[in-house]
Amino acid sequence: MSAIVCCHLCLQLGIGDDIESVFAPLRTIFLTIVKDKTASPKARTGCADALGLCCFIAGEENENLFTIMEALQNVFKESYPKGDGTRPSFTPEVTALHASALSAWSLLLTISPPAWTSTVINNMLPRLQELLDSVDVELRIAAGETIALCYELARLDNEEFEGSDIDGLCSKLRQLATDSNKYRAKKDRRQQRASFRDILRAVEAAEFPSETVRFGTEALEVDSWCSKRRYDAFCQVLTTGMNLHLRENELVRDIFSLGAPLTPEAIKHSKVSKVERQMYQAAAFKNRTLVRGKARDKRMDTGN
Repeated sequence: MSAIVCCHLCLQLGIGDDIESVFAPLRTIFLTIVKDKTASPKARTGCADALGLCCFIAGEENENLFTIMEALQNVFKESYPKGDGTRPSFTPEVTALHASALSAWSLLLTISPPAWTSTVINNMLPRLQELLDSVDVELRIAAGETIALCYELARLDNEEFEGSDIDGLCSKLRQLATDSNKYRAKKDRRQQRASFRDILRAVEAAEFPSETVRFGTEALEVDSWCSKRRYDAFCQVLTTGMNLHLRENELVRDIFSLGAPLTPEAIKHSKVSKVERQMYQAAAFKNRTLVRGKARDKRMDTGN
């Protein structure tokens, strides 16, 4: 419960000293619980989610960012195959924890310094591919979406990026996108096929199925894996209140490049074409990502 409250409080406080004063003492507590294998999986899952979102909002210094990402990675890596190739067996609650830790890790990857991100992506892609064989559909999808995100981020620097084994990866993604194994639940098969069709297109053709989220007279274009990871993370916490925050929360609007909340007068004149919205949000998103990345790279250089 405290993890959820912390997320909502951070969303209300926004970026600044106030959020740091709230999150700093809780960061240590959440990290302790996430690392504690004797704690309940549900409690660890809540803390993993809170660490990801609150660290993202707070814009943590690189040292704290890396510490949190390492802790999250140490959680989901337990689902990697063992040394003899066999897959570990966990309860559904523990597997859900691993999926949440991976999703929180990938959220923080979107704000990591580019100079560090490229190395992480090259090291992580083979391990993430191993998670595609998990027995849990949520973990398979989380791994697949993280792979798509990694390719998107890598191709910001190198449009020709393919990774170490793109043919083998695409073969596996294609298999999951057409999976008809009867031992999987029908709902799981449908969810998996839909997700992996998009993931396969991301790796093969650098494509993303753009989604338009409408709220009031405005609309948000979710047009990249990076923006999707962020949107999904906020939806998970805000649930049915997401549209309200998109309309009125200055922090949320800033993160999604929506500008200041509209006044009643502006709402009357806010009918902008879809193309104009996409162009503005794409430019603002790219600029925000570059600025945050350069700032983190600068802090890394200063710290060395």
